[in-house]
Amino acid sequence: MCYNGVYNDIKKFLKSQRNNQYNLGSLADVSVFMKALYEMPRGCKLGYKCTVDAYKSSLVQYEKCTRCRSIAVCRSSPNLVLTSECNKLTLMHFIYFDCE
Repeated sequence: MCYNGVYNDIKKFLKSQRNNQYNLGSLADVSVFMKALYEMPRGCKLGYKCTVDAYKSSLVQYEKCTRCRSIAVCRSSPNLVLTSECNKLTLMHFIYFDCE
């Protein structure tokens, strides 16, 4: 499975958290990120009921439901998501605050 869509969703989530001064508590629980996935713009067109077939790698990019894929990754590999959130948070902090 390709995780690029997951990383993009993490980036969107962290940008939204930037206005909340990087609520670090939200990074400790993947369920907060999952809840945000349901609320972020451009979500699932099928009401978040997609199966693996809706985001399998053989589909063309515009046919995939990347939001349901991100939710599936949260369920199956929460540590991957939490680690990625922390890595992106560190990078974004460096870019937005330390390089000004």
